[in-house]
Amino acid sequence: MLTAQITDLFLLRHGVDSTASYRRHRLEAELSSHGRYQAYHQARKLNDLGVNVLLSSPLARAENTAKVISKDIKLPFIVVNDLREIDLPEDVYGAKRNGPENLRYKKAWIDALSAHDGSWKLDDQGESTVELLVREDKVIQMILERYRGKKVAIVSHGVFLAFFMSRLFLGKQASISAVFDLARSHYLRHGGIAHIRGHEGAWQLIHFDRS
Repeated sequence: MLTAQITDLFLLRHGVDSTASYRRHRLEAELSSHGRYQAYHQARKLNDLGVNVLLSSPLARAENTAKVISKDIKLPFIVVNDLREIDLPEDVYGAKRNGPENLRYKKAWIDALSAHDGSWKLDDQGESTVELLVREDKVIQMILERYRGKKVAIVSHGVFLAFFMSRLFLGKQASISAVFDLARSHYLRHGGIAHIRGHEGAWQLIHFDRS
């Protein structure tokens, strides 16, 4: 339960990485030059907002984004493992965009979204949406315990952030179908920013720059 203190969250999707145009993200993929530009643009937006906490996913493309922002706004960043993207089956990482492994995963993932199947995994590998939500609940609890009343910038990933927003707005008691539907409409593109404000137990979307 939130107190009367206002907690501002600035959710940032990392910039484009060096393999994004032709392969599904490798865990170690670095930012492209355009991705670094996007990160700098995000830093410019954050610069005058008084952000006092900067958190990042441990994946390279997110950490690279956080480094650019950190240098620009002169605020150290903290790596939080639970901010990583949803875990995928091993053979999907680095797969060609039009290759059979990625296309098979993509079709099955879209079917699971349409069916509101929160327990789906491809060949029982990776992380289900329900498992992702449990991890996100840990992140929300951590923020409320450590950073209540702060202005917190979080650098993470598309699927993670979409479901994170859905979880904030709807809470743990919402149906999985409601969580899926809201997440699908709150998907940030690379370099996107969402501003969410928490006050007296409720979270409100202040600004959504899909980019």
